[in-house]
Amino acid sequence: MSYPVLIQTVRGIHYFLYILEIALFLYVIMSWIVRPYNRFYVFLRNLVSPLLAPFRPLSRKLIERGFMVDLSVLFALIALRLLDSLLPRLLFRLFGY
Repeated sequence: MSYPVLIQTVRGIHYFLYILEIALFLYVIMSWIVRPYNRFYVFLRNLVSPLLAPFRPLSRKLIERGFMVDLSVLFALIALRLLDSLLPRLLFRLFGY
């Protein structure tokens, strides 16, 4: 893979992950404000549910132990940030740049 193509690929991945972060923030804000059957909220819920699914069991365990807040969104945001910082390095090393 040529260097300019790799740069554009990394940039595209960054933008995609950023859009997912925005979707998570909108999902959280809208969950406090709108009704659950709002069309845009349902779209966001369907979009972010696969992102939150791996973190729901950990969040449930914290809630069972007395923690009163669902932290699955926070865990997903941290995972997206880690992915955004580590994936470009991995790709550059993989392709020898």
